Amino acid sequence: MGEDVSRLYDKLGHADAPYQDIRANEHTTAVIGASQLLRESIKGQEYWGGVAALPAGKLTNPDLRVLTFLSCSGGVGRTTMLANLANIYASQGKSVIVVDFDPGNMLSLHIGVEPRHDDGIAKRWVEGGAWNESALCAANGLHLLPFGFPDQAGLIRFEAMLLAEPHWLRLRLAELAMPDQALLLIDVPPLPSIYARQAALASDLVAGVLRPDATAPLMLGRLDSWLAAFGAPAAESILLSGFHPGRPLHSAVSDLLRLALKKRLSPLPIHYDSAVPEALAAALSVIDIAPDSQVVHDLYGLAKWLDQRIAQHLQVAV
Repeated sequence: MGEDVSRLYDKLGHADAPYQDIRANEHTTAVIGASQLLRESIKGQEYWGGVAALPAGKLTNPDLRVLTFLSCSGGVGRTTMLANLANIYASQGKSVIVVDFDPGNMLSLHIGVEPRHDDGIAKRWVEGGAWNESALCAANGLHLLPFGFPDQAGLIRFEAMLLAEPHWLRLRLAELAMPDQALLLIDVPPLPSIYARQAALASDLVAGVLRPDATAPLMLGRLDSWLAAFGAPAAESILLSGFHPGRPLHSAVSDLLRLALKKRLSPLPIHYDSAVPEALAAALSVIDIAPDSQVVHDLYGLAKWLDQRIAQHLQVAV
């Protein structure tokens, strides 16, 4: 039995050969080594500027659209997808805020914030400061609210508060005075977590992220179960990340999910592309590294589809 499984995985691995990305190997090293020059040539200045406070407004903000990506495991591409989508929306002239609501501060790394930057939402709460004043503004107009690095005792107190006040994040976001139809994207740790519960209860639309592999049906069931347990809306949009068209298993899982989920599943899976990790290594967006790549085409299509899903959700809510 073990030998049969081994041969099956060998076949699936060999099936990737026609789709291997020619940018790998020496080119990857070149991109990483030239990352600083590339950043200067594209931006002409340091990408992230100083602290720029997000304006506070009334307690309710009907013009803010809130979207959260959730998954039941790490490594599915959730944070990477969110970071690149945020840059795409910003490149289209939209007012975009990304919230790193994860103690790991991974979203901040994915969009190029220096690791030594320790300010953010949680640290401001622990220290009694104005959380909206910890925002950073990028050269392309994208705003980031980092999580920050509170000390261990402070983090424990912050998490206890979130557990006791499940709508804390929703109420804080509603205080922001933003332009009409501003888009706010929230990144959180995998389910189950108190951060995921806060984000789900604060969102207009929850999108689940899956890998097109044998775990997808199980992860989808867990995703729906946890959201129901939270009393949060179901994940109306399901996204596939890391799709290899040359892998029979990926195609089979995608077809199976399409039959089961119908319009709930995004029509465009996000293909695997080595440009994505290269962009992270260079502290850039993938649209800067490989603007004509398949994955960028996928992301633009996904951005348009999510816009439509949010609009449909808001019409139903009214």
